[in-house]
Amino acid sequence: SLQSQSGGRNLQRSGSKGRPRSKLAGKAAREGVLKKMMPFDADLLDTDESKEYPKFIEWTHNNHGHLVALWQKLDLDKSMSLHRAEFSQGLRRLKYPGNIDRIWTLMDRDTTGTISFLEFAPEAALQLANFRRWALQRFGSAKELCQALDQDKSGGG
Repeated sequence: SLQSQSGGRNLQRSGSKGRPRSKLAGKAAREGVLKKMMPFDADLLDTDESKEYPKFIEWTHNNHGHLVALWQKLDLDKSMSLHRAEFSQGLRRLKYPGNIDRIWTLMDRDTTGTISFLEFAPEAALQLANFRRWALQRFGSAKELCQALDQDKSGGG
């Protein structure tokens, strides 16, 4: 086992080089990735509100797979924005165990009283915008893209 090979130290192999690394180094790497994902200034990590965010992301991934899947469960009216009541009621319905008010404070960065998809899942929103731009440039519209993909003209998948 890896533990016996390392003289009893608890080490993991890193992904690319195969060198052992400590759990602490792995945690630091995960925190670095998490900082990049945060929809708020990563310098806020030492505040009480921001400590809730890693818990929220872990819960989201464990229970819903990713932020986009959770968004779809929260944005029931498909408006691409969440009002505070919609957000809070949705997370309670889905049994989020953490502090919903703290998550709201972090995500409603512009303090408008709504959270946009861009505020909720910035990386996914950027990917969606890039895909939409590509579809418009290449096909003229999303509808024309779907028609191009539907080679047998069945209208289905």
